[in-house]
Amino acid sequence: MNLLDTIIKAAPEAHIVTETDGIQIVAVTPEELPAAAQALAQRPEGAMDFLYDLTGMDWGEEGLGVLYQLESTATGERIILRTQTTDRECPLLPSVSTLW
Repeated sequence: MNLLDTIIKAAPEAHIVTETDGIQIVAVTPEELPAAAQALAQRPEGAMDFLYDLTGMDWGEEGLGVLYQLESTATGERIILRTQTTDRECPLLPSVSTLW
């Protein structure tokens, strides 16, 4: 199963935002982030076992969010999960600290 299929199976609302340098950026809702992250971290075909960058973003009117840049050290595959909240007063997002 490819990376996008793994994410969509765990987070049905996920969708590709863009692709840059061959790396897909996939948007997931904050509610689906934990399931999508866990599915990638436990992927039998090559777990995404390395969170190599975590970037906080301010997308203006779109909201505040985070980009999670992931890599499988076994296969070299990379993907970026993007999530965001429009709540600027209390911008809470789920943690992935139990996975990476």
